[in-house]
Amino acid sequence: MVGAIGCVFFGAGGAFIVWKKLREPAVLTLTPAGIRVQSAGFIPWANLDAVGVGRTPDGPYGAKIIGIRVKSQKQLVETMSPQEQRLMRGAARVGRAAGFALQAGRHPGQKALRSVPRQDPVAIMEWTRSTTGWDLSWSPMLFNHRSTTVVEMVETYHRSVRRSSSPDTFPPHR
Repeated sequence: MVGAIGCVFFGAGGAFIVWKKLREPAVLTLTPAGIRVQSAGFIPWANLDAVGVGRTPDGPYGAKIIGIRVKSQKQLVETMSPQEQRLMRGAARVGRAAGFALQAGRHPGQKALRSVPRQDPVAIMEWTRSTTGWDLSWSPMLFNHRSTTVVEMVETYHRSVRRSSSPDTFPPHR
């Protein structure tokens, strides 16, 4: 009986998570003018430095991430709403706490976690870049494609916009 109740409870929870995930808006929206990042502002194509696949700082066994590096972190922060800046600060606090919990007693990475800035979004992105090589990063699980496919889609769309004499002919791509 307890097993059946557990299956129903966790099965319903799993179904709810899948349903909620399918209803979430796109993480990245590609437009002729640049990339709109959910909860992190707008990156004009001129400010995009690189997009790629990397790993978290735990060496070759760190979690895989999809990252974006910008030419000017300050320019990106200027496109963020106050709410998006609060979300970034909150994510930094949560990441810092999770990092402490996961690394407790494992290796000296805790010193680096103590240095995570708390308030300034530009400083948070500088720290993230020094740690992961990217200004913004996401788990590949947020996307409906493989990591390399997401990166190729962004790069292909960007090349197409650059080649086009009339960028307004390209519809946004999610």
